Amino acid sequence: MPKLYAFREDRLGFSFEIGQKAILGRAPECDLILFDRSASRHHAEIFNIDDKYYLADLGSTNGTLLNDQPVTLQTRLEPFDSIKIGRELFIFEPHINIIIGPAPSAIIIEDLSEEVHNLVAMSAREAAGRASAEDLPSITALAYRLCQAEDSTSIENVIKECLQERFGMTFMSLLWPTLPPARRLVSFMTSHEDKRMLLSHAPYIRALRDRQVLLWPHSISELSFHEGNRQVTHSDFPALVGPLFGVNGATGLLYLENQNKAFTEEDLAAFAALLPVLSPAILRMVDRRGRESMHGLYNSGAREVPMIHTDDQVKIVFSTAAQAAAGKGSILISGETGTGKAALAEYIHNISPRKIGRLITASLASIQPGDIERAIFGQAAGHGDDHGHVGLMELADGGTLFLQHVEYLPAPTQRSLLMAIEEGMFFPLHSGRPKAVDLRVVSSTSVDLWSRVEGGFFREDLYLRLSGINISMPPLRDIKDDLEHILLTHMHKASRALGIPFTGLDPAVLECLRAYRWPGNMAELRQEAALMVLFSRNGRVTLEDLPDYLRMAASSQTIDDDEHVPPIVREAERFQMIRAMARCGGDLEAVAAVLGRRPEDVILKMRSFGIDPIDYQAPVITSQPKSPSQTALPTS
Repeated sequence: MPKLYAFREDRLGFSFEIGQKAILGRAPECDLILFDRSASRHHAEIFNIDDKYYLADLGSTNGTLLNDQPVTLQTRLEPFDSIKIGRELFIFEPHINIIIGPAPSAIIIEDLSEEVHNLVAMSAREAAGRASAEDLPSITALAYRLCQAEDSTSIENVIKECLQERFGMTFMSLLWPTLPPARRLVSFMTSHEDKRMLLSHAPYIRALRDRQVLLWPHSISELSFHEGNRQVTHSDFPALVGPLFGVNGATGLLYLENQNKAFTEEDLAAFAALLPVLSPAILRMVDRRGRESMHGLYNSGAREVPMIHTDDQVKIVFSTAAQAAAGKGSILISGETGTGKAALAEYIHNISPRKIGRLITASLASIQPGDIERAIFGQAAGHGDDHGHVGLMELADGGTLFLQHVEYLPAPTQRSLLMAIEEGMFFPLHSGRPKAVDLRVVSSTSVDLWSRVEGGFFREDLYLRLSGINISMPPLRDIKDDLEHILLTHMHKASRALGIPFTGLDPAVLECLRAYRWPGNMAELRQEAALMVLFSRNGRVTLEDLPDYLRMAASSQTIDDDEHVPPIVREAERFQMIRAMARCGGDLEAVAAVLGRRPEDVILKMRSFGIDPIDYQAPVITSQPKSPSQTALPTS
């Protein structure tokens, strides 16, 4: 399928496959969403007729330009045509591959007709074997200096200094493979922040696929598109191009230019001998840069492993999640607080093709609104932070970015996130250069996010992209059939963590817990499970170990329907009522406060138990013959 490439400086690198038809505009339902406000909601259309592609303006306000000419009727598109909509500039089928990353972009130019004279090409091993004896001491010294470098910045500086000293380079660029599953090249390092690498496809593929070291007879100084033509300007100075070896057979590429002096075959041999020394150092630099970036950042995935469920609702949730995990689209998990959305997100990541990559979690509710964009997208060096700041999106490259409480996204960050999802690229704060990213976004919310859209607080186009698949987590009160299994699982975990024995629950305790509504859902249940184990006696949880609001849960739901309350629960309620009256000396208002009930409800409940709320008499306390210090429990 043909592609459009965004060729505006701040969007360079974004490509879009057209398919049979594509609508361009600002509306959420458009195939290619435009971020320029001068674009109309449905601005232009590209469509296929008999394997030929045409462009048509859809009655836009500001018009569409094709090769700087207004489009009035449907017009056929040819390779290298430029399409301009507002400030957006796209090139149709430019036959290029744009590689972006931390460093400035590299552009690989395809189908380029070049007259290649005086090319020197050989395998990396053969070329290295021709290295001059004069170069061997400096190569050994380089290996020693790289081993002594303690951080990624030091390694980078040593590499640049060495290449400058030996080759007098005026420009260098390093392309490097990302971690799986992305497995793409990124522009990882460059000697100049204001220049991109321009390389034709032939030396690029020979270095990567054939692993040849090349003395390419000329370099490319400029690439432009004008009136439907691609224009390439060559420089007569040759370039050095060679492979770098990553992990599992992956290959990177090192490119050198010297616009002051032509490289020689002796330079080619020294260059080839350096590559095996540089490759492990660059591997170490990539690893250290990743670990340095992780320090102090949010890298907390959910730790709760989903357990086996018998409830049909929960089975449907996990079946849907398993099917969604196999795809590539964004996933929105909705549900009340504490229903296990984070655990489901981790489950999705762990069974998806992205499980090799990282799961990076950010709780947006816990980050100050003004810091959210910096946390997600990072910040360029030199703006209040000399070393810059790597964002969570870059850390999640190749894996999954989980955004908890996505409703907290500020409006500017919503726009940036939409661009990252749509275009696979983002901009760190205070940076005009994009970075490529290949990740899945999983988000969660405890609110009705669509109502936020209708209220104008959340972008509709972002909502539609985030909710490609929407999974709703049921509250705990709706899956009571699983309660005993879930509760016992967490109580056994708490028992092991606390080092306290746990042997089981009294049946009355379980009935009270079934009657409770669990407003905090799974999170509240985990907390209560730990507390019950902590305060249990002899390893078994009884009614006396429960707090009042759990003990009285059943009665709070069945005041007017006592005949349906299980006898064991009625006995537990009666026991609790007697204890509360004894503790409060018959003061009904105090009893109501202890039980969290209205005084009139307490009176009705006492009368249902045959207890006089007005002339209440506390049970008689008798002494036991065998132990005068023992006290008899109240009897019914």
